[in-house]
Amino acid sequence: MPTATFIQDGYAIDYTPVSDVSAGDLVFAGNLVGVAKRAIPANTVGALAVRGVFEFTSEPLVSYGLGAAVYWNASESEASPDSDGGNRPLIGYAATPSPALSSQKVRVLLRATPTE
Repeated sequence: MPTATFIQDGYAIDYTPVSDVSAGDLVFAGNLVGVAKRAIPANTVGALAVRGVFEFTSEPLVSYGLGAAVYWNASESEASPDSDGGNRPLIGYAATPSPALSSQKVRVLLRATPTE
């Protein structure tokens, strides 16, 4: 008798928000980090991408090395290289190097597991 049954590949999960979620919004659900690829109306099942590379606005004049930890600065709605003493949640890792004088964007590989 099998102990587990395959359900899906895990690149996206079902999510039912209590308020409207716009396409591109970063969503924290427990220990999971996801991005809404499409708008999700309140109290309606939608999908969050929990794996993949996404481009986020970043703090100005910040450089990220490949694989650098990237955190979420909720007060500014932007990515940050700084955890602010653990007050900013980890969203993933820089998927490409981003020099400080380039655009204020960073491509982030979403963290793969809640414990990273």
